[in-house]
Amino acid sequence: MKSGALMCCWDDGSVNGNLGPRQWGLLDSKRHAKDLAFHVRKVYARVHLELADARLSAGRLNGALHVFNRYSYVDLSGHTFRWELLAGGRTAASGLIQCRVNPQSSTALPLSLTAPEGSEILRISVSDREGFLVQSEDFALTPEASGRKAASLLSHIGFTRRAGKPRE
Repeated sequence: MKSGALMCCWDDGSVNGNLGPRQWGLLDSKRHAKDLAFHVRKVYARVHLELADARLSAGRLNGALHVFNRYSYVDLSGHTFRWELLAGGRTAASGLIQCRVNPQSSTALPLSLTAPEGSEILRISVSDREGFLVQSEDFALTPEASGRKAASLLSHIGFTRRAGKPRE
């Protein structure tokens, strides 16, 4: 995935009385992050996580965690990978995953976790050697949320495609 971003300034400028470029900054006038800051952080994160083939059945979560190391010179052996299973917004189970990924490469880690009743979200958090959070990702485990394609989600909320010429 390749992405780019254009940031005119880091804040919205209204501190200095400049009300025009309010939509451009990553921070508001009180230095709080806007929603865009979350997306920019995800695009430029040095560790990328994906969950594949997740199956939640009989009290177990099985699947594979794909870890992509975007660092140029750092392997991930000193990083801490913490997993949490959330049920009703609270941590139901947690643990650590051992992971070593060479720079500019990826690996698939098999997951086989005990999942307490009502587990809805798998949260994976990655911290560097100094303890700073590098990446955090939430994966929905409920049948209603996981595995849906964009067309299915759009039809679920009532979006229908208009008949006519396809867009070019």
